[in-house]
Amino acid sequence: AHSLHHKSYNPGPWSGLCMHPIEHFLYYSCAWLMPVLLPRVHPMVFLYCKFHCDIAPVGGHDGHDDPAGNGDFHWLHHAKFECNYGVPFPVNFDKIFGTWQDYREYKANGCQMQLGSKRAQKEMENAVGERRGLTVALLQEAAGAQEEADPTRPLTLEQVNEHKTTFDCWVALEGRVLDVTKFICHHPGGEKMIIMNAGKDVTQVFNQIHSQGLALVDRFPQQIRQVGKLDN
Repeated sequence: AHSLHHKSYNPGPWSGLCMHPIEHFLYYSCAWLMPVLLPRVHPMVFLYCKFHCDIAPVGGHDGHDDPAGNGDFHWLHHAKFECNYGVPFPVNFDKIFGTWQDYREYKANGCQMQLGSKRAQKEMENAVGERRGLTVALLQEAAGAQEEADPTRPLTLEQVNEHKTTFDCWVALEGRVLDVTKFICHHPGGEKMIIMNAGKDVTQVFNQIHSQGLALVDRFPQQIRQVGKLDN
């Protein structure tokens, strides 16, 4: 049931109350159980508990910046899944179990996650990759881009440069124009390297690092597709 709550990848103040009805029932139990267990309790106690349940999630789901509570660590939990399950005070159990990611370090690392637990790091990368792949597929379908691209159509470097976002990423390599959008999160060298070179001819950079040439690209047919040839 809690997985529905995590459909809020970029939470706002009211995302904390976006959850499955079963979870709502359990979450508000601290309010409705009070008059059931203690029928003589004053109605104000019930109203206080109910009001607290209504506003308590705001502080942890108000995004990652001012002017509100700056719930950056929990924003990462929604955005990256396998991290920051709890709160850092009074005991940071995430640090103990290797699932803590400090937001300031995350920004300083170029938005790269570095978890202490290798298992959590791998599961986080897989989860983010699946989500990105689904988002890309939906965007491409909405734009009519799911039709089979012509791998022989001539494309200029200016046309390639129009596709340089994380959700629409092309590069030119050895005369091929490749759509690498779905490959970004699978790149062994990290997402940043591809995003930095999006929309460019990466032949020189690629050959300096990879000795296998285009044979390496052909190993990822599900993530990399040829959409044309570079027209010089």
